[in-house]
Amino acid sequence: MHGQSCTLVSAADAGAVIGEAEAIARDAARKEEAKARRKALQAERARQRKAAQNQGAAGQREREQARKAEGERLRAEADAARAVLLERAAELRELAGGSIRDCSEGLEEPRDPRGIRHPLPEGHPRRGHRLDQARGPA
Repeated sequence: MHGQSCTLVSAADAGAVIGEAEAIARDAARKEEAKARRKALQAERARQRKAAQNQGAAGQREREQARKAEGERLRAEADAARAVLLERAAELRELAGGSIRDCSEGLEEPRDPRGIRHPLPEGHPRRGHRLDQARGPA
């Protein structure tokens, strides 16, 4: 055994041997108690981690349910808004007497068919092009 001497002991030294054996037994008991405390502490930490995981999972479920409820609410609002828009479009179609395109056909196109023309910088090879001359100086 660890901590035991292999030397022969006389009967007179029996008290010393008993004292040493008691010290060894106390040391072993102290080590066992420390080991038991460490195991209890590890078990408590594991229990706390498991409780935190369960709490986190419950919170995740609640957040997911709230997200689903919010999605359903938004879908219902969008459906209601879509119905109102369709109703309004039908009213406008009736008032216009046809399609929206038919209403705007008689209007003149306000935009220039050539698009926006920007003057070219001085020294550009196409600066004297006929379109630039037709417009006059920039």
